[in-house]
Amino acid sequence: MATTLLAGIVYDTYSFTNPNTKYRSLEIASRLLSAGAKLSQITDSILKNKTLPVLKIWAKILFRLSRHPEFDIVTTVITSQDLPAAVSRRS
Repeated sequence: MATTLLAGIVYDTYSFTNPNTKYRSLEIASRLLSAGAKLSQITDSILKNKTLPVLKIWAKILFRLSRHPEFDIVTTVITSQDLPAAVSRRS
């Protein structure tokens, strides 16, 4: 459970590099590490395991980005045809 919770914090804070990361996030992360969370497992899973097929799907997703300045948002589209190709090549 500690590893899963820490993974959420690591992901949400971009490995604690997001300027909005607060002291409280670091304090909670420290407690989770003390409780047995596996940081190396998290970094391997979130940051280091991108295969070529997964990177290609990210390229498609990023290529489809659309900026909507009137709402100050960016959107993209992922189709059902995109995912099976990337998932089947991961194994």
